[in-house]
Amino acid sequence: MDCARAARHAFSRSFDDNDTAPALASFPWWAVEVLAAGFFNYRDSAGLVTPMTLGEAYGLEGGGQGKEPRIQRSLRQLRDIRIATAIARAGMKGVKIEAALQEQADETRLSVGQVRRIWESNRDRAASAVRNFQRRA
Repeated sequence: MDCARAARHAFSRSFDDNDTAPALASFPWWAVEVLAAGFFNYRDSAGLVTPMTLGEAYGLEGGGQGKEPRIQRSLRQLRDIRIATAIARAGMKGVKIEAALQEQADETRLSVGQVRRIWESNRDRAASAVRNFQRRA
């Protein structure tokens, strides 16, 4: 499927049957620049001995040798923030930390030891965020 057909298909799904897809779509300039830069990286690596994948060119995949994809790192950071914040909220409600750790381990399917390491590395920021939120609410 070429790009034009794919775009028409995507736009047709976002409108009711009575509406028509717009003839033009506007994008922020920075988005066009990012897409172009990634494409040019991908195109320029085609002549190399080990060309990049499209995901590597856009920074979505790791480059090997233990590098993890940026998106996985970001998702893990979000997961850790959610876990630490949930434990801090439970602690503010009077729940024992060990019980909150066990509950988060069960919910996230991680080991209690892993959840404890997440809590220990994010405890101060999570507790501060919960206190700030409670003051404003």
